Amino acid sequence: VDLLAEVAASACQRLDELHFVWVGPRDVAIQRAVENTLRAAGVEAHIHFVGLDFDTDDYYAGADVYALTSREDPFPSVVLESLSVGTPVVAFAGTGGGADFIERNACGVVVPANDTESFAQAILGLLGSEEARLDLGFNGRQCIDAEFSFRRYAIDLVRMAGIDLPTVSVVVPNYNYAHLIEGRLSSIASQTLPLYEIIVLDDCSTDGSMARIEKVTASITPEPRVVENSQNSGSVFRQWKKGVDLASGEYIWIAEADDLSKPDFVERIVAELRRHPDVVLAYSQSGQIDLDGEALAPDYLEYTRELSEARWLTPYVADGKEETDAGLAVKNTIPNVSAVIFRRKSLQKVLDEHLDEICSYRIAGDWIAYLHLLTMGKVAYVPDSLNLHRRHAGSVTIGGAAQAHLDEVRAAQRRA
Repeated sequence: VDLLAEVAASACQRLDELHFVWVGPRDVAIQRAVENTLRAAGVEAHIHFVGLDFDTDDYYAGADVYALTSREDPFPSVVLESLSVGTPVVAFAGTGGGADFIERNACGVVVPANDTESFAQAILGLLGSEEARLDLGFNGRQCIDAEFSFRRYAIDLVRMAGIDLPTVSVVVPNYNYAHLIEGRLSSIASQTLPLYEIIVLDDCSTDGSMARIEKVTASITPEPRVVENSQNSGSVFRQWKKGVDLASGEYIWIAEADDLSKPDFVERIVAELRRHPDVVLAYSQSGQIDLDGEALAPDYLEYTRELSEARWLTPYVADGKEETDAGLAVKNTIPNVSAVIFRRKSLQKVLDEHLDEICSYRIAGDWIAYLHLLTMGKVAYVPDSLNLHRRHAGSVTIGGAAQAHLDEVRAAQRRA
């Protein structure tokens, strides 16, 4: 606090509207020296000692900058709490992990140890440049979302304690589904198996999706990590790859933003992947719903009936050749990716090696991805409709660009 007083004495003389807040108990041993420093500079009214308060969220969120004036602090949680709400940090170099983290991730400013004049100048510099302050705060929020999820931390502890809990990453690609995203995230958060992380990818939506996502994410557990593209990717399959690259769970669920799921979807599908180590993707039957969530069909059995009336009535595990012979060479028998959970490393390998080919298909790219995956392992199927696929009037899979769709189907059949 003595260093903070020196910083305040210097900075407040140059910026009259600047105020400092010290949250926590006063240090009686140096209290008089601190008061003398502030009095000599004439800035006593600019520093506020609010006492001990464990409800600190509003202080972090209300501040423009967090001043970490510790002489030594191994890795204070105050750094993480500040950055979690986009408040950049100024710290002294060589004081511990917090300063190192700030410098490494460009989420604040680090000045020479105990140099209070440089510290004051750093604060004034950030207050004088809203763009720089917001950029550093944004970097900080991204780092916290990526590396310091409390849910991931808790699951890691559980696994270290010997409890064999699977890690499932959920990727939610969104483009212009502001009106549906809250329901989608709620159906993800209601899963009976604890999820490792949720990553929401917005592909430059123009319908206010980001505002809606920001509004609802705080009420979702685990709180989603939100990543917004600076320009549209041009293909949902590029979003698949981005999500897979960001994820760290053993399993990955690409949960499209307009679909819904039953609460036990993840638990039951992951159980198949764990039961059969050679299975690279497992999926369930899907119900069909309209834009308002009303049921259109309880399943896709009518869609697969020309291939077999019996195959999709019961659970099965099949290798790639059997699955392709049974129907995947004729049509995409997995009509909705939201019904699938993958082994992340298998899907990552396919997307790394075949992304351009997959993206060359506007409609059938998922079909091509499944074919590549099934050269690496088996597929497992659950006949219950645990996934709800939303069908949009006028969508390509219902009507529209019929010739282009037919051309893609023929190309996928040849590829199969």
